Amino acid sequence: MPGVQDKPPSKQEAQEVRKKALAKLGEEGIENFLANDIEKLKASDDYIALFWKHVFDIPGEQSDAAASLVLKSFKWRKEFGVDKIDEKSISRSVLDKGSLFTHGRDKDGMKLIVLAMSKHVKGADSLDDVKKVLVYYFERLSREEEGKKISWVFDCKNAGLKNMDLELINFIIFCMESCYPDILNYIYIFEMPWIMGAAFKVVKAALPAAGVAKLKDVTKSSFKQWVDDDNRIEAWGGDDDWQFKFEPEVKKPKPEIVQESVHSSQNESIYEEPTEIRQRKHPSSSRSTASSMGSISRSESEKSISRQSEIYHSGNQILRVSPDQEIIFSPSSGGDFSARVQLTNVSDKIAAYKMKTTSPEKYRVRPSTGSLGQGQTMTIEIQVSRSQVPNVASLLRDKFLISAITLDSHQMSPQTIQQMLKNGKPEAQYRLRCQLSSPEALQPAQTPNGSTPLDMSAEVKKEADKVMKKLKDVLEKQENFETQMTFLTYGGIGILVLNFLLLIILLFFNSCPDLSCPDIPCPDIPATKSNSFFG
Repeated sequence: MPGVQDKPPSKQEAQEVRKKALAKLGEEGIENFLANDIEKLKASDDYIALFWKHVFDIPGEQSDAAASLVLKSFKWRKEFGVDKIDEKSISRSVLDKGSLFTHGRDKDGMKLIVLAMSKHVKGADSLDDVKKVLVYYFERLSREEEGKKISWVFDCKNAGLKNMDLELINFIIFCMESCYPDILNYIYIFEMPWIMGAAFKVVKAALPAAGVAKLKDVTKSSFKQWVDDDNRIEAWGGDDDWQFKFEPEVKKPKPEIVQESVHSSQNESIYEEPTEIRQRKHPSSSRSTASSMGSISRSESEKSISRQSEIYHSGNQILRVSPDQEIIFSPSSGGDFSARVQLTNVSDKIAAYKMKTTSPEKYRVRPSTGSLGQGQTMTIEIQVSRSQVPNVASLLRDKFLISAITLDSHQMSPQTIQQMLKNGKPEAQYRLRCQLSSPEALQPAQTPNGSTPLDMSAEVKKEADKVMKKLKDVLEKQENFETQMTFLTYGGIGILVLNFLLLIILLFFNSCPDLSCPDIPCPDIPATKSNSFFG
């Protein structure tokens, strides 16, 4: 009987699916499938849960349907050769074109994969090459997201019938329906032109009922309901000025076992001062700490390392943070300051994190929350406007705090994870100070004669660019409106002229004299006497 949507299987149900799936694979010959897939099936209940949840609405026994889907998926994976697909084996021209890419997340925390329809012309590239690029992204996201769902964006802006490739779209649907179980969160169709409406009706008919429910028609104004401004690129009406450039996959390092040597209080504030400053303010506390540490036989260098660990890290070792003490801000090309912090999960569980700062109104952190699988690495981008940093001291006062917890399963929804990070007690905390790459970075550029240029600040320029783009949109709409009004005006004038001509013609014929032939009296013809034989 059909199951419950998004409900994972019990331990017993997962084992039953595993047993039935292995039996089906054995009948076909285990050697006919990818070894990695077989090992994953044997070892991971979470992997089995994806198949289980994918077939919840199929009539019959859910375990039978899940086992059948395993067989179908594994067959296709072997035939397509997904184990041989990587950045070196796929078409670089298709990859660099930017018709397929991943960037940003929706409000559910799901990674966005984008099909830019206007950049894909049917027949311009080999369909097999495009399919391989698509499968590359599917495989890459499966590794990076650790089984989480993804959301599609079909960007139809400026697309026409030449860009509509039903064969490619049907392949995307096939992959999500039969090859990558429980992978779809939503499909956002962005600004679909009316001319493509009939084609998308065919696509909608090919989707199962559960897939149709996940279709969302969005525009610039409505897309913000699903994706926030920071994750929407400017073409979608957002604030993200990201431009497409292929970014290679960051391979996971092997997980490291880190011995925990320092256990400090988890209740320390993000505003806590360094130990040296506290000792100057509280001498008695300093002497007490010094006497207690004096009983421990270790070198002065080890003491220094321990104090630094207490300042910057508390709790269990879950994440490796790089840099581990200071966030170094450097000037970016746009004039603002930017920095990067790299997090690596060094625990044997899935880790979730949240980054906070003492000045949230000043900094732009992306992504500020997230989760990492075992051994996975994530890079956090931090930006601050130059106008927010008038001097070095204003930046050095700020601090960042990373709170981390471990999760028992990656099947938890992003909302559940955020709630746990918000209300739960962190298992580890990492404190980072702010620093500039050099004090000279704040000094304005000088002209050859020593004067300061009168250029606007980067922040003002950015805002001006936004205003100019909006003004450009308004002008385009105004031009379109004027064109329509001109057409209507000339059309109206033409109709009036025709009506005037018709009126003149009608008046002319009504005023003319009767041109029909007058009645002409015929003369009387006298009767003549017939000379006929009959008389």
